[in-house]
Amino acid sequence: MTITGSFFDAFMPLLASLVLPVRSLRLAHYWLIAREPNLGSETRLPRQIIMLLGTVAVIILVVIVAPLTEGTRNQTLSIIGLGIFAVIAFSSTSFVTNFMAAITLRVTKPFNIGDFVTVRDSFGKVSERGLFDTEIQTENRELVSMPNSLFVLTPVKVTRRSGVIISSTLSLGYDTHHAKIEPLLLLAARAAELDDPYVQILGLDDISVCYRVSGMLLDVKTLLSSRSKLNQCVLDSLHRSQIEIMTPTVTRHINQPLHMKQIPADTRLTAAPAQLAAEDIAFDKADRAQANELHQQNFNREIEKLTNHLK
Repeated sequence: MTITGSFFDAFMPLLASLVLPVRSLRLAHYWLIAREPNLGSETRLPRQIIMLLGTVAVIILVVIVAPLTEGTRNQTLSIIGLGIFAVIAFSSTSFVTNFMAAITLRVTKPFNIGDFVTVRDSFGKVSERGLFDTEIQTENRELVSMPNSLFVLTPVKVTRRSGVIISSTLSLGYDTHHAKIEPLLLLAARAAELDDPYVQILGLDDISVCYRVSGMLLDVKTLLSSRSKLNQCVLDSLHRSQIEIMTPTVTRHINQPLHMKQIPADTRLTAAPAQLAAEDIAFDKADRAQANELHQQNFNREIEKLTNHLK
């Protein structure tokens, strides 16, 4: 009885430190992550960090309560500390760098799920944010995963949700005065449903004048479609006024007078069948992720309101 009692006295704390924390970790994993499989990555990240810290705390607790001599316990804790330090300092620089970059991005919040971003030569919509990489969906519907450190070490262009300026650039000959061109370009920008349009003369080349027409687009979700629509309206506005966009250096290989211009006839075809907007096809995953994030935020706000009401 004495031997059995001393055995239980020695190992009961160890068994308690193993069973209770492990069950607590499993319960925490269920409530934080497993019971919500469609949880957005933005909300999942802090929960994953909590699970990681909890696991490390359980390991340290097991070592502390284990029936070890004081010297062995101190050596074990020292080894664990050295192991954590080695992982941070030596084992995987990119691993730790991307993890710390993920935390930095959550604190600074330069962009959110569903924002249009440009990183180096890649342009797309943010569809997922993870512990080590960020996924964007390009206008070709491709999914591109980029390390989080890239968003910290390189400049990132973020399209503001309050509105963005879109432009169309073209070159016209010197035979048409700019006072005639500018009103037509402004008319095209208004036809493309842009606010506060303006025209700039970017350069005076040897054979042409370079114009740029710009305007504010308030609904950034239609960014791709609006760029195309602006170019279409520029074509219609100039061609209806008999202004040829084709450059003067075009070599004519057909027999026709030089005063004849290459402008398509202003014909109106029958209404084309309805088609999906480019954004609906290109950014489907990013739009779903953004909708999930908004739904989660609204759900959390409702819970907070109910909690305050009960208090």
